[in-house]
Amino acid sequence: GGYGTGANSYGGGGGGGGGGGYGGGGRDNSAAAAAAGNPNTLWVGALPPDATEQDMRECFGHWGNITQVRIVPAKFCAFIRFDDPASVARAHREARGLSLRGSMLRVGFGKPDPSPMAGGGGGGGGGGGGGGTGGGAPPNRNLYVGNVGEDITESDLSALFSPYGSLERVKVLAQKRCAFVMFHSLENAVNARQSLTGTNIKGSTLRVNFGTDSGQNNSGGGGGGGGGRGGVGSSGSGANSIAVGSGAGGFGAYPGASQQ
Repeated sequence: GGYGTGANSYGGGGGGGGGGGYGGGGRDNSAAAAAAGNPNTLWVGALPPDATEQDMRECFGHWGNITQVRIVPAKFCAFIRFDDPASVARAHREARGLSLRGSMLRVGFGKPDPSPMAGGGGGGGGGGGGGGTGGGAPPNRNLYVGNVGEDITESDLSALFSPYGSLERVKVLAQKRCAFVMFHSLENAVNARQSLTGTNIKGSTLRVNFGTDSGQNNSGGGGGGGGGRGGVGSSGSGANSIAVGSGAGGFGAYPGASQQ
């Protein structure tokens, strides 16, 4: 099923519903889910922009013999083909929480056809509440900073982030205890996120994640219908990515939850 972007919203309202799953929605980790796509192929999403084929082989090779790796840089994802379905099932089951250079990877069952990112037929998810930055945002120049204390100023954040590169702007949203820091360079933003999440400043432990390149937070209502099996739907992030829940996917009244 698709991956509704609102499902992992970090804002005030509940997250939007995830896209329809295999045969109508929800999370399906069974062998039947693999058979619905290609049982020998694993989809890996949320890659860092500099991910390579060698990275994929090193991260996933111990689950089985990899016969092919295809990276799709524009979608920050990859398709990894193993020589047997059992290896795919093990990797899909055990690779949750795996990260690569600070990016928390997502895994699902994929299809190795020439256009795996085409829209699928999954059912549409429901819209959620508003507010917050989606944890599923791909790497970009704009960083979301959560758990910003009341006494932390834009000058404080500029001093903290500017050593990693030239800043385009810094904006603190005091009522939501968060901020957005936009770099001129994507590479600088990626390095700053990897280095500064968990940094303590004035007694507050910051959480740093990718926002959106426009500098606006991802609305909790941005869920909607994700793509079905084999591709991206209206809000999906990859072929056969797991549909993540309904409105309960939001992380509460304040932004700042992070997939670390």
